[in-house]
Amino acid sequence: MPGGSADSETTPVLSVIIPVYNELQTIGRILIEVAKALPEVPKQIVIVDDRSSDGTSDWLRQNLGQAAGSWRRLSLNVGGALELSADGPHNHAEISFTVLFHERNRGKGAAVRTGLTRASGDVVVIQDADLEYDPNDWSRMLPLIVERKVADVVYGSRFYGRPHRSLYFHHYLGNRLISVLFNLLYNQMLSDIEVCYKMFT
Repeated sequence: MPGGSADSETTPVLSVIIPVYNELQTIGRILIEVAKALPEVPKQIVIVDDRSSDGTSDWLRQNLGQAAGSWRRLSLNVGGALELSADGPHNHAEISFTVLFHERNRGKGAAVRTGLTRASGDVVVIQDADLEYDPNDWSRMLPLIVERKVADVVYGSRFYGRPHRSLYFHHYLGNRLISVLFNLLYNQMLSDIEVCYKMFT
Protein backbone atom coordinates (compact mmCIF):
# COMPACT_ATOMS: atom_id res chain seq x y z
CA MET A 1 0.00 0.00 0.00
CA PRO A 2 1.89 3.07 -1.14
CA GLY A 3 1.84 6.04 1.18
CA GLY A 4 1.52 9.59 -0.06
CA SER A 5 3.37 12.53 1.36
CA ALA A 6 2.06 13.81 4.69
CA ASP A 7 2.34 17.31 3.22
CA SER A 8 0.01 16.58 0.32
CA GLU A 9 -3.74 17.11 0.20
CA THR A 10 -4.43 13.37 0.49
CA THR A 11 -5.08 11.71 3.81
CA PRO A 12 -1.80 10.21 5.10
CA VAL A 13 -1.56 6.46 5.53
CA LEU A 14 -1.00 5.18 9.07
CA SER A 15 1.15 2.06 9.43
CA VAL A 16 0.29 0.18 12.63
CA ILE A 17 3.01 -2.21 13.78
CA ILE A 18 1.67 -4.93 16.09
CA PRO A 19 4.32 -7.24 17.59
CA VAL A 20 2.60 -10.45 18.67
CA TYR A 21 3.68 -13.25 21.00
CA ASN A 22 1.13 -15.71 22.43
CA GLU A 23 -1.86 -13.38 22.07
CA LEU A 24 -4.49 -15.87 20.90
CA GLN A 25 -7.07 -14.57 23.39
CA THR A 26 -6.73 -10.93 22.33
CA ILE A 27 -5.43 -10.72 18.75
CA GLY A 28 -8.87 -10.69 17.12
CA ARG A 29 -10.26 -8.06 19.47
CA ILE A 30 -7.25 -5.75 19.14
CA LEU A 31 -7.52 -5.89 15.34
CA ILE A 32 -11.16 -4.82 15.62
CA GLU A 33 -10.18 -1.91 17.90
CA VAL A 34 -7.35 -0.86 15.58
CA ALA A 35 -9.72 -0.90 12.60
CA LYS A 36 -12.30 1.23 14.45
CA ALA A 37 -9.80 3.86 15.62
CA LEU A 38 -9.45 6.88 13.30
CA PRO A 39 -11.85 5.28 10.79
CA GLU A 40 -11.26 8.02 8.22
CA VAL A 41 -7.50 7.32 8.08
CA PRO A 42 -6.20 4.61 5.70
CA LYS A 43 -4.23 1.98 7.62
CA GLN A 44 -1.59 -0.58 6.83
CA ILE A 45 -1.63 -3.08 9.71
CA VAL A 46 1.72 -4.87 10.01
CA ILE A 47 1.53 -7.88 12.33
CA VAL A 48 4.78 -9.60 13.33
CA ASP A 49 4.35 -12.95 15.07
CA ASP A 50 7.42 -13.68 17.18
CA ARG A 51 7.12 -17.49 17.00
CA SER A 52 4.04 -17.81 19.20
CA SER A 53 3.41 -21.23 20.75
CA ASP A 54 -0.24 -20.87 21.82
CA GLY A 55 -1.95 -21.05 18.43
CA THR A 56 -1.64 -17.36 17.56
CA SER A 57 0.45 -18.15 14.46
CA ASP A 58 -2.17 -20.62 13.20
CA TRP A 59 -4.97 -18.08 13.85
CA LEU A 60 -3.11 -15.44 11.83
CA ARG A 61 -2.51 -17.83 8.93
CA GLN A 62 -6.14 -18.99 8.91
CA ASN A 63 -7.67 -15.53 9.22
CA LEU A 64 -5.23 -13.29 7.35
CA GLY A 65 -3.27 -15.68 5.14
CA GLN A 66 -5.50 -14.80 2.17
CA ALA A 67 -6.23 -11.19 3.20
CA ALA A 68 -4.59 -9.53 0.21
CA GLY A 69 -6.32 -6.34 -0.86
CA SER A 70 -8.04 -3.60 1.09
CA TRP A 71 -10.91 -3.83 3.55
CA ARG A 72 -13.26 -1.41 5.27
CA ARG A 73 -14.88 -3.47 8.00
CA LEU A 74 -13.70 -6.18 10.38
CA SER A 75 -15.72 -8.32 12.76
CA LEU A 76 -15.34 -11.51 14.78
CA ASN A 77 -17.83 -14.32 14.34
CA VAL A 78 -19.13 -16.51 17.17
CA GLY A 79 -16.25 -18.93 16.74
CA GLY A 80 -13.64 -16.18 17.05
CA ALA A 81 -12.72 -16.09 13.37
CA LEU A 82 -12.07 -12.74 11.72
CA GLU A 83 -14.48 -11.65 9.01
CA LEU A 84 -13.29 -9.05 6.51
CA SER A 85 -15.53 -6.98 4.29
CA ALA A 86 -14.69 -4.53 1.52
CA ASP A 87 -18.08 -2.89 2.12
CA GLY A 88 -18.49 -0.30 4.82
CA PRO A 89 -19.48 3.27 5.59
CA HIS A 90 -18.27 5.71 2.92
CA ASN A 91 -16.25 7.63 5.51
CA HIS A 92 -14.29 4.53 6.56
CA ALA A 93 -10.90 4.38 4.86
CA GLU A 94 -9.31 1.23 3.52
CA ILE A 95 -7.25 -1.16 5.65
CA SER A 96 -4.59 -3.55 4.39
CA PHE A 97 -2.71 -6.29 6.22
CA THR A 98 0.89 -7.42 6.17
CA VAL A 99 1.54 -10.51 8.32
CA LEU A 100 5.11 -11.62 9.04
CA PHE A 101 6.39 -14.61 11.00
CA HIS A 102 9.70 -14.98 12.82
CA GLU A 103 11.24 -18.44 12.50
CA ARG A 104 12.40 -18.25 16.13
CA ASN A 105 11.47 -16.14 19.12
CA ARG A 106 13.60 -12.98 19.03
CA GLY A 107 11.79 -10.58 21.39
CA LYS A 108 9.55 -7.56 21.01
CA GLY A 109 12.30 -5.21 19.85
CA ALA A 110 13.18 -7.51 16.96
CA ALA A 111 9.49 -7.83 16.05
CA VAL A 112 9.15 -4.03 15.94
CA ARG A 113 12.27 -3.74 13.78
CA THR A 114 10.92 -6.39 11.40
CA GLY A 115 7.65 -4.48 11.18
CA LEU A 116 9.47 -1.24 10.40
CA THR A 117 11.08 -2.83 7.34
CA ARG A 118 7.62 -3.36 5.83
CA ALA A 119 5.87 -0.18 7.00
CA SER A 120 5.04 1.99 4.02
CA GLY A 121 2.75 4.63 5.54
CA ASP A 122 3.46 8.30 6.11
CA VAL A 123 3.12 7.89 9.88
CA VAL A 124 3.91 4.82 12.00
CA VAL A 125 2.54 3.80 15.40
CA ILE A 126 3.40 0.81 17.57
CA GLN A 127 0.46 -1.07 19.12
CA ASP A 128 0.68 -3.96 21.60
CA ALA A 129 -1.71 -6.87 21.02
CA ASP A 130 -2.76 -7.45 24.64
CA LEU A 131 -5.52 -4.81 24.91
CA GLU A 132 -3.60 -2.79 27.52
CA TYR A 133 -3.57 0.27 25.28
CA ASP A 134 -6.59 1.85 23.62
CA PRO A 135 -6.08 2.81 19.94
CA ASN A 136 -8.59 5.63 20.43
CA ASP A 137 -5.71 7.52 22.08
CA TRP A 138 -4.26 7.99 18.58
CA SER A 139 -6.84 10.72 17.99
CA ARG A 140 -4.81 13.01 20.25
CA MET A 141 -1.46 12.00 18.77
CA LEU A 142 -1.91 12.01 15.00
CA PRO A 143 -3.10 15.65 14.66
CA LEU A 144 0.14 16.87 16.26
CA ILE A 145 2.05 15.33 13.34
CA VAL A 146 -0.35 15.65 10.42
CA GLU A 147 -2.54 18.70 11.05
CA ARG A 148 -0.70 21.00 13.45
CA LYS A 149 2.73 19.80 12.24
CA VAL A 150 4.36 20.56 15.59
CA ALA A 151 6.03 17.15 16.00
CA ASP A 152 7.72 14.39 14.04
CA VAL A 153 7.47 12.00 17.01
CA VAL A 154 4.77 11.75 19.70
CA TYR A 155 5.15 9.57 22.80
CA GLY A 156 2.27 8.47 24.96
CA SER A 157 2.49 8.57 28.75
CA ARG A 158 0.82 6.37 31.34
CA PHE A 159 1.21 9.16 33.90
CA TYR A 160 -0.84 11.87 32.22
CA GLY A 161 -3.87 10.01 30.90
CA ARG A 162 -7.38 10.67 32.14
CA PRO A 163 -7.47 8.58 34.27
CA HIS A 164 -3.77 7.74 34.26
CA ARG A 165 -2.56 4.16 34.40
CA SER A 166 -1.93 2.61 37.81
CA LEU A 167 1.50 0.98 38.12
CA TYR A 168 3.19 -1.13 40.77
CA PHE A 169 5.46 1.03 42.90
CA HIS A 170 8.69 -0.79 41.95
CA HIS A 171 7.70 -0.59 38.25
CA TYR A 172 7.13 3.13 38.71
CA LEU A 173 10.58 3.59 40.30
CA GLY A 174 12.30 1.61 37.55
CA ASN A 175 10.47 3.58 34.89
CA ARG A 176 11.40 6.92 36.49
CA LEU A 177 15.08 5.90 36.69
CA ILE A 178 15.25 4.79 33.05
CA SER A 179 13.32 7.86 31.88
CA VAL A 180 15.63 10.22 33.80
CA LEU A 181 18.74 8.56 32.37
CA PHE A 182 17.30 8.78 28.83
CA ASN A 183 16.37 12.42 29.30
CA LEU A 184 19.86 13.23 30.60
CA LEU A 185 21.53 11.48 27.66
CA TYR A 186 19.33 13.00 24.95
CA ASN A 187 18.30 16.32 26.52
CA GLN A 188 14.60 15.43 26.45
CA MET A 189 11.63 15.71 28.83
CA LEU A 190 9.83 12.41 28.28
CA SER A 191 7.78 11.26 31.28
CA ASP A 192 7.36 7.57 30.33
CA ILE A 193 10.13 6.22 28.11
CA GLU A 194 8.80 2.64 28.42
CA VAL A 195 5.31 3.42 27.14
CA CYS A 196 4.08 1.41 24.15
CA TYR A 197 2.67 4.31 22.15
CA LYS A 198 5.27 5.87 19.91
CA MET A 199 3.96 7.59 16.77
CA PHE A 200 6.37 9.05 14.24
CA THR A 201 6.90 10.05 10.63
